[in-house]
Amino acid sequence: MLKDVIEKLAKSREKAEKKNRAKNLLVGATIGTAIGTVAGVLFAPRPGRETREQLTDRANETIEVLKENLEETKKVIADQKERIGEVTSQYIEAVKDMAPESEEDKKEAGKSKKKAS
Repeated sequence: MLKDVIEKLAKSREKAEKKNRAKNLLVGATIGTAIGTVAGVLFAPRPGRETREQLTDRANETIEVLKENLEETKKVIADQKERIGEVTSQYIEAVKDMAPESEEDKKEAGKSKKKAS
């Protein structure tokens, strides 16, 4: 039982790591897109006013993407928090099941060991 709980915890961690890597990739791509857009706009042969408008538009788009990423990250964190809570509860229950619950249980366990000897 304890082995199962530990395996579930390990799988949960692996899933969390995969989601974290995916999130980091998405954030990196967003930042790279933003930097590329700004560089492209700054070096494009356009009048200053058009360049500023385009920068503003692209900045607003990037802000929206970042907000979406933030919401997704919040959901992932909430899911992981819930899973960790569940696995922790299972682990605690498994440990409780393995340990004697009362003095009488301890005495009975001791008597059983003596009889077995």
